[in-house]
Amino acid sequence: VFFLMILASELKILGIGKWKSFRLPAIVAATTAVGLLVFFSILYFNGALNSLFDYYIGYTRDARFIRGFPFFENQTTWFRIAAATPPLLYLYWTLSLFIRWMKKKPISAEQWLMATVAVAGVLHYQKYLNQPDNHVYEPYIMVFPCVAWLVYRVYVAIDGLTQIRWGKIQIRPFVALLSVLIIAQTWPNRMSFAFNFPEKFAVTAPPKTDFSKAGWMIFSDAVHTTLQDLRYFFNTYSDANEPVWDISASPALFYYLLERKYPSRFIIQLEAHHESSAQRLIQDIERDPPKFTILHSEVSAWSTLFGVPLGLRNYHLRQYALQHYKPLVSLDGYLVMQRKDMNLQMSSADLSRFGKRATTKDLYLHTGSCDWGYAPNFMVTPPRDGKLLPLESKTIVNGDRAVTQVTLPPKTQLSEFPYLEIELLREMSGSFQVADSLGAMNSNRAIAFQSLPRNAVFRLPVGSCGQWYAFSGNQLFITHSPQVNLAALRLSQ
Repeated sequence: VFFLMILASELKILGIGKWKSFRLPAIVAATTAVGLLVFFSILYFNGALNSLFDYYIGYTRDARFIRGFPFFENQTTWFRIAAATPPLLYLYWTLSLFIRWMKKKPISAEQWLMATVAVAGVLHYQKYLNQPDNHVYEPYIMVFPCVAWLVYRVYVAIDGLTQIRWGKIQIRPFVALLSVLIIAQTWPNRMSFAFNFPEKFAVTAPPKTDFSKAGWMIFSDAVHTTLQDLRYFFNTYSDANEPVWDISASPALFYYLLERKYPSRFIIQLEAHHESSAQRLIQDIERDPPKFTILHSEVSAWSTLFGVPLGLRNYHLRQYALQHYKPLVSLDGYLVMQRKDMNLQMSSADLSRFGKRATTKDLYLHTGSCDWGYAPNFMVTPPRDGKLLPLESKTIVNGDRAVTQVTLPPKTQLSEFPYLEIELLREMSGSFQVADSLGAMNSNRAIAFQSLPRNAVFRLPVGSCGQWYAFSGNQLFITHSPQVNLAALRLSQ
């Protein structure tokens, strides 16, 4: 589209039928074609061309699920400036070129270049709209040459207007003013190193570490201990060439520092938001199932992203992992799962070695929160393709809430049913919790969600919640407020 804009501009200004009318568009097209040919050839001969398109097509689509509005929530002034700059520059250059085009004024290659930079920044702006956080600085950096060019043009214009000539002497007050302002900003705080070098530039060396890829990273004692524990575990219970499936969003830890192999093209699960991408990742896993998966991290900053627990954000992956793996140990806050066909047991010596940093108790409750919020009101779950088990229940009033008690049929295995269907008598706003006892309500053992007056039937993917596998006994309790009887309850596959 931008190439056609250049072509239209040249034809309108210079006229049709003249070779020079096509000179600039021809140069743009030729140089772009040559550059792309070289770039794609390098990728093709290194076997990376298909992966490039596959990544960008998939990630561009899946990134829409990361986060939405608001754009400026709890952000700084500089963040707002960075967010506003790309669209404002695009608007400026669109109007500027359009006006010049209408007046048949020539457009220099320099102006076309700056306009191209603005267009590229706006195209990349979609990433910020998908994830309005520090990703805003990516399109801002892309358009920064355009910002610098405009600032330079303003500087030249003001400098030309303010120059004073006194005989052969040329006085430039604007340059002098800028010099004073720059010095004022850097003196004495930012330039005090000239007088106190040792204090401002004392070299701090990182502590000695035996992790070859740590480089100059400085670890706290706790982080260094975690790295040592995890490395010892994988070196003891798996071979060096065996992959590890990390779905705790800690790829730098497991795939870089610990140098474990990754089992899929999706190195980080955030790249597989969409159901189709999640299924492709699962297909990669099924080709050569790893012995271990890291299901959840209680210490990673990524365990909850923008208020949404990672396990619920990628519930297709979490559900698959919980159905095909079983918990082995929670080590330094990382839940390690083993394949269900394995019967590995942690030795007492190793558990003693890790001390309180390792636990093997209530591991299904180390999978993070399972509070779905309002998400079930908007989810599109796959159709039923297996068993459907209606449940008998009775509802009683308990204070300001209603409690529905469900008695499960004999020999019912909840792990066989990844979905709990709750049908209301009518559409309504409400708050719901599911647990295996009333005492577990309002705790990490409960599964929760909230309804809106837009749906009467909810198909909750409880199979992606570790709590669902921790439930014991033959009863379920569902609390709901306001008090209302439920029309039906079903377990489904």
